[in-house]
Amino acid sequence: MAQLRKERELLRDAALVMARFATDSGARTDLDKAMEAFGLDRAELEAELAAEDSCL
Repeated sequence: MAQLRKERELLRDAALVMARFATDSGARTDLDKAMEAFGLDRAELEAELAAEDSCL
């Protein structure tokens, strides 16, 4: 059973890779443009991450 589960996971991963390969247009989005589209600001995000790090 464990071997079947492992093979099923590998098959699922392979299917996902093939689907992504088949539908990839090659277009890429710059991180800053994506953040802007979602209303995020890099400086604010970095400040939040720095604040979280200082709490650890």
